[in-house]
Amino acid sequence: MNELNQLLIATRNPAKITEFEKYFKLFLPELSLKNLNDFHINFEPEENGATFEENALIKAREYAKISRCLTLADDGGFEIDALDGQPGVLSRRWPGYEASDEELVSIAMEKLIGVPYENRTAKLRVAVVIVGPDGEIIAKEEGQTGGVIPEKPGLIKIKGFPFRAILFLPQFNKLYQDLSDQEHDKINHRQEIVRMLASRLKQYLNKSFPTDPSKQ
Repeated sequence: MNELNQLLIATRNPAKITEFEKYFKLFLPELSLKNLNDFHINFEPEENGATFEENALIKAREYAKISRCLTLADDGGFEIDALDGQPGVLSRRWPGYEASDEELVSIAMEKLIGVPYENRTAKLRVAVVIVGPDGEIIAKEEGQTGGVIPEKPGLIKIKGFPFRAILFLPQFNKLYQDLSDQEHDKINHRQEIVRMLASRLKQYLNKSFPTDPSKQ
């Protein structure tokens, strides 16, 4: 690999940035990770896609156009089975505007009043796309983590991930946000996604920018 191997993590969510950095350092440590501040990007693309993947691709291509860099973008949300998959792609904008973490948890709990435990299943879903500087899709993956919504939410502990405060995982007998680091790594959908993305990205980079034999 060479010095051109930079990847822009195109999100302003600090919790997401932390997770992506953690897993890329694990699976592709030679990759140079950048964020929107490194490129002085304040632009916010319009997320008008009908699916998580469409929104992720919109963001990835817009930020790649500005940065001229390999770009990763993701889009995800919470799907509640009793509410026919709501809030889905509108997760952050569920009430019709950019809601706070606390508002989103309150809305979910209010909508599930009276719904029995066995019908309170839900899942966190995410789609991640990496595009090249010209917008071509290099790799894409989707993942999910499922559980049950309890009758009482936990206190939000991870800013930017409100639904982890109301997703109970029976296999651990804990809320998602209360998992230990080891437990979290066992089921975190981003870890498996990054593992697969890193493999494909490494192939792309080695093919596009082969190592100079004189520098080996």
